[in-house]
Amino acid sequence: MTQTMIDIQPSPRILTVLGDIEFKEWQCVAELVDNAFDDFLDIKRADLPWPNGFLASVTVPTMATAAQEAEIIVRDTGCGMDLDTLNDAVRAGWSSNDRFTKLGLFGIGFNIATARLGRVARVVTTRPGDSEWVGIEIDLQAIAESEEFRAPVVTEPKANFNDHGTKVTVSQLKPTHVSWLQRNQTQLRNVLGDVYAYLLEQGGFKLTVNGVKVKPRRACHWDETRAVTYGSGQNAEQIPAVIKIDHALPAMETCLNCRSWQAPGLGRCAECGDDRLVARPRRFHGWLGIQRYLHRTDFGVDFLRNGRKILLRDKRAFEWQNPNDPLAALNIEYPTELGPLRVVIECVRRNEPQRKALVLGRDGPALDDRRALGDHRRCPGGHPRGPPRAGAPVRDGLRAAGAVIARSSRAAAHEGPRRPPASGYAATERVRTTRER
Repeated sequence: MTQTMIDIQPSPRILTVLGDIEFKEWQCVAELVDNAFDDFLDIKRADLPWPNGFLASVTVPTMATAAQEAEIIVRDTGCGMDLDTLNDAVRAGWSSNDRFTKLGLFGIGFNIATARLGRVARVVTTRPGDSEWVGIEIDLQAIAESEEFRAPVVTEPKANFNDHGTKVTVSQLKPTHVSWLQRNQTQLRNVLGDVYAYLLEQGGFKLTVNGVKVKPRRACHWDETRAVTYGSGQNAEQIPAVIKIDHALPAMETCLNCRSWQAPGLGRCAECGDDRLVARPRRFHGWLGIQRYLHRTDFGVDFLRNGRKILLRDKRAFEWQNPNDPLAALNIEYPTELGPLRVVIECVRRNEPQRKALVLGRDGPALDDRRALGDHRRCPGGHPRGPPRAGAPVRDGLRAAGAVIARSSRAAAHEGPRRPPASGYAATERVRTTRER
């Protein structure tokens, strides 16, 4: 008996629905910048000479731009693509087998970002020696009306025969996004400088917004040569202002077909049965330190993937909820009896840094020894600081912050939730990490 099959291909109108996914304006721009930086990372991994440098430029509407003429343009000086590669790149849901070395997915991320910002997206690309720019134009309304996943090929003349790279232009922008971009260009530069801080500072990449350079946001912490003494006599120990973290995790295999992870040596993927398995080493490393300025909300854990922050100021390390009580309230756990001593952690996943921060209190700074921890001049990041006050809490706070290191390997090994002891340092006793992806 022949089984009856039906066609479940989604309607092209689904591309319009993608625009309803809650992406902030800066996140949409970052999705497009991700694609440029992915190309740069591929060039660096291949150790190719790139004399013109790695430059991505973002152009957004200004207050002088009429709403109906507003556009967002993201252009890079990468390798460029041929038309077949570009066709794959803009397909919703498409990704290469090498997604583990990418900042994001060109296909689904591109479609969400462009649908969120506006109605029409044009992508053109060129390589050195090509006679013109070639690409496609995606008009969401026209695709929805035609009921076909098809878009016209477009070309543009090249001003310079040696030009190379990719240019994305989003037009017919939604009015709310035009207004935000017109008013928040400085904020956009600041958040992009935070998200791409490592790549801009260490990777040699350059990024501009409306011609103004995006500056990387640097962590501001006490010098690693500083320390305080905790305890006395035989129990005395030196607690440094910066503690290094370096912990190797067991290697695992990942499936190139379904992207699942599993223990090595099984031969085939336990999920889909595919035999395309790749062993991937895992390592948790970075540093923990005391930050040199105070803030009530600017804290949390930043997670990086391939040098790009994928989580900003994540505060789950400071929260606890009873796993045995489905109605339990979420408790914020940090030692409120201390001054607002802030701990900054930079951790690395897959050999790229991740910055983290822990807050240890509210009422005021309490640095035990000005000479031990450094002076109180304005920090390199430009954050003003008041003079430190004497007090033992900094020693206790540093010691408590050090407990994060002792717990990190257990958390990274995916142990179940553990209730920390009832003490003022509960928040520093647990760090939640995620498996490498």
